[in-house]
Amino acid sequence: MNKILKPIAGLLFFTLISCGENNTKEQNNLISHEVETVENSVATREQQTTPAIQFINEYLQVFSNMTSIDDVVDWVLRTELASENFKQTYYNMITEAYEADPIVGLGYDPVLDGQDADTEYELVSYDDESHFLLIRGVNFDYFTTTMKVVEIDGKWLVDGSGDINIPENQKPH
Repeated sequence: MNKILKPIAGLLFFTLISCGENNTKEQNNLISHEVETVENSVATREQQTTPAIQFINEYLQVFSNMTSIDDVVDWVLRTELASENFKQTYYNMITEAYEADPIVGLGYDPVLDGQDADTEYELVSYDDESHFLLIRGVNFDYFTTTMKVVEIDGKWLVDGSGDINIPENQKPH
């Protein structure tokens, strides 16, 4: 009986060790895949949100150096950081407002959905599914705005900001 049990015990021991090695390799592969997924997710998030932050900060520079609202409108229509949908909506809002009241226009900035702004904005949060992001002022964090990005032809573009293409339930209150 001892002659039969010793080889079986040895085989069982070898099998358990081998399974443990495979599990460790599988676990290492799984962990490695999860790390890659997190790294890709961070890279993707940066690719998706960077155009929005760049857009808003460039917009603020143009706005602060403008000689007329036409300077800002021209920049918005020329920027490669915004979708055609955003540009058309912005243009229509500004044009209709200045036709209705040539002096005041809208009376607020639709990109920021307010009258006052910080000089620079940063990302606060981003929703990977809806592609809405919340930004806030770097110097005055009480200035917050919601933006939205969309992917068009492999590029992430601003499709909403402030009062432009942002539903009420997504706006900060």
